[in-house]
Amino acid sequence: MKNDIFGIDFFPTPEEVIKDMIQYSDIADKVVLEPSAGKGNIVDYLLQTGAREVIACEIDVNLRKILNTKCEVIADDFMTLKREDISHINMIIMNPPFSKQVEHILHAWSIAPAGCEIITLCNDSMIKKYSYDKKEQEIIELIENFGSSWSMGNCFKEAERRTDVWIGCIRIFKDGDPGMEFDGYFDMDNEDIIDQHEEGIQSYSYIRDVVSRYVEIMKNFDVVIEVEKHMNDMMSFFPFNISFSPTIGSFDKHGNVTKLSFQKQLQASAWKMIFNQCNIDRFVTSGVKEDLNKFIQQQQNIPFTVRNVYRMIQMIIGTHSQRMDQVIVEAFESICKYSDLNSSAGDKWKTNTNFLLNKKFIIPYVCDYDKRWPNEFTSVSYNGASRLDDLIKGLCFLTGIKYETVTDISHVLRCYIPWGQPFDWAFFTCKGHKSGTMHFVFQNEDLLYKFNRRYAEIKGWNLSNEKPKRSNSKKKAEEQSKQGTEVYHPDPIIINNEYQLF
Repeated sequence: MKNDIFGIDFFPTPEEVIKDMIQYSDIADKVVLEPSAGKGNIVDYLLQTGAREVIACEIDVNLRKILNTKCEVIADDFMTLKREDISHINMIIMNPPFSKQVEHILHAWSIAPAGCEIITLCNDSMIKKYSYDKKEQEIIELIENFGSSWSMGNCFKEAERRTDVWIGCIRIFKDGDPGMEFDGYFDMDNEDIIDQHEEGIQSYSYIRDVVSRYVEIMKNFDVVIEVEKHMNDMMSFFPFNISFSPTIGSFDKHGNVTKLSFQKQLQASAWKMIFNQCNIDRFVTSGVKEDLNKFIQQQQNIPFTVRNVYRMIQMIIGTHSQRMDQVIVEAFESICKYSDLNSSAGDKWKTNTNFLLNKKFIIPYVCDYDKRWPNEFTSVSYNGASRLDDLIKGLCFLTGIKYETVTDISHVLRCYIPWGQPFDWAFFTCKGHKSGTMHFVFQNEDLLYKFNRRYAEIKGWNLSNEKPKRSNSKKKAEEQSKQGTEVYHPDPIIINNEYQLF
């Protein structure tokens, strides 16, 4: 064909295909890069549909002459562009040369600025996940984590230059900056974004060291992959079944090593290390732990920088009060729903705006029954432990007691307490039952009052300012003695007695 003069990869994009590519996108007032613009079909359509500006690249000298009449051509070869060349763009829309589609798509991702939307045509077989090529698998992971793809079929069969190749379309978003340009990873800009002496914040040097190691590892990833490929190519000369793979253990779910999968594994490990070192557990509830785990796994497109580490910890600590209020509400209402005996309003607690939590209450599904020790209460269930942990954190917040100094219930239960035997733990006298229920009695009625009052304040209710009368503990002990009931008082176990601020 006459179009062969422009090369084997010259396939001008039909208007209907362009419409399909951008059907889910808003082009209006956007600055768009077209990396392999050809004679400008995509450029023309974007300008006609409201793009503020289109800039382009085109390697063929003759096509570039045509393109220069339509838009600014910022480079001949797209692969030579750097991030700073296109920091102002909003979108990349392209029909790359299919012989180099993988390299073009990955380069577009690596240099795209944060907030950029990338739309590209590709061979449909790539998005069908037929390939086991490591670079193609990296693109598949980008789609899975940051966007979507769809098949467009044999959409070039009636094009200006025809082909029977089935076409796919990829649409990915770079909301964050997972690329491996590390400028700014250590910059705090001397901003007072956080008081480094604030409780729970690790030292700047410690976090900088973790980030530094992360950056150095990721900088060397490509080097290792290239060495691996080179060595295996060299060894293929020998008639032995031997291979070199230093990246074993860094596989994605498809069984391939990719930069993105390795980066996510390393980032997850680094975040967990930071959270553990900062003892962030004392500031979060079970629900927040789930959110943190989700954040660690998905990364939320947030680069692992010194600034972002501080901001994340600051967010967790800075919203501690609001989370504790939510803990108090959730603990209060969940306890009331377990039994009519738990609240002063009985089964009317949902419609009574002045009900109180009773001094005695019951929580089901807490006690684990272990056949090895049929007569003793030795452990709590996983879900039960989470509910109790959140309740204790809320009460610690109300009393000002440090959460770390409260004996974990698992330590108390190591003493193999008989079923139905009262024992003291934290703020309560408790009894465990084989049915799984656990009975609680507030030891301090002032704390019960604070708990009820704080709940009422959060809900906007009016609660009487009159504090409950104190019970006669001596009389209670005498009654228990007459009934032959002995309350087990475990030796106090203080965790982190030498607690110090970071």
